[in-house]
Amino acid sequence: MKLKHDLIGKMANMTTTEKDLYLYLCRRQEADGRVRGVYHKDVAAECGMSSASFYNAKNGLAEKGAIRLEYKEKECDMIVIGNDFSDGRYTNYINLNRSVFHRKAFRKLNGRETYFVLEMLKNSQRSESGGCCKLAVGTLYSKYSQILKVKFRTIRHYLHVLKLFFSVGIVKGNYYIEYRRGVFDPKPENRKAELNWSIEQMLRSVFRRYKTEQRQEDTRDLISLFKQFKKISEDNGLSGSAYNNLFVWAVEEAVKAKTEKLSLAYVNKLICDAIYA
Repeated sequence: MKLKHDLIGKMANMTTTEKDLYLYLCRRQEADGRVRGVYHKDVAAECGMSSASFYNAKNGLAEKGAIRLEYKEKECDMIVIGNDFSDGRYTNYINLNRSVFHRKAFRKLNGRETYFVLEMLKNSQRSESGGCCKLAVGTLYSKYSQILKVKFRTIRHYLHVLKLFFSVGIVKGNYYIEYRRGVFDPKPENRKAELNWSIEQMLRSVFRRYKTEQRQEDTRDLISLFKQFKKISEDNGLSGSAYNNLFVWAVEEAVKAKTEKLSLAYVNKLICDAIYA
């Protein structure tokens, strides 16, 4: 649910569907940037894009160096390049687990508009004035017209869009841009824990691969089990990626057992045996 500040610039060259897919992946990625078994119908259901648009966006992001594709049989893992938090350093990023990023006003923005909004949010977060950034009028127009390769009148349009999310004013030749806390600070209703997004994506890919029904209670119990062993695995020297792979393998083995009900105890045993071997 995080996007590193350094990656915001990539969005300036994305189409609207590429932007939608990119943020979809960032919300569901594991710490190292991997999103397992991305399925076009899941993306279509959330982002409202057709299958053709999904494949165009996927290929476009890969060509632009924003993601890497890894094919496994009939599945495709997508890795968000550069959005790696596996070292445990959580600094200089945009928190995507906010209600504003799920609202229609934000989701309808194109790639360059999204870049401009996130760029100003980044500047506000880094500002010493606590949420308000100051930019000379001339500097703002010249800097962002060059970055975005657009004319000044287009920058004026972006500033108009910005007012949906920020307070924008001019004082003595300077823009003062402050993010609206009433827009950015509220948490989404019924917000899922951030880690749940990536775990659910792992589980969805396993159940789909083996054409097995994914029951809500299985998902809930497996998420709880994942969290239970996460700290234990770290204490026993497993990296985050290694533990994720172990967890996915254990769930796969339980699913392949073809029992009437998925055995949580069996998953538990497999993980224990592997960690304490």
